[in-house]
Amino acid sequence: PNSGSARKEFETNPNADAWITWLDWAISNPDIGDIVHISPSNTIWRDMNITVRKNAPEEVNNFATWLQSGNADKIFYKYGWIKNN
Repeated sequence: PNSGSARKEFETNPNADAWITWLDWAISNPDIGDIVHISPSNTIWRDMNITVRKNAPEEVNNFATWLQSGNADKIFYKYGWIKNN
């Protein structure tokens, strides 16, 4: 199972009362249900990273640079991602 299959189950199974998922999924699917915040001590934090191939196109390298520049922070925050320095 993964977040996508859990979402489908939540939407199609009338016996499913809750969908335990990552905040970005809940924010991206606002019409499915209400976000219920839990205690920070019960929150599972995960990181985001990318890998860029050697000899990647310039566009890919520019994207990686942009992600590290701080300019992407606002977009990540919009979808529930929190930067931890």
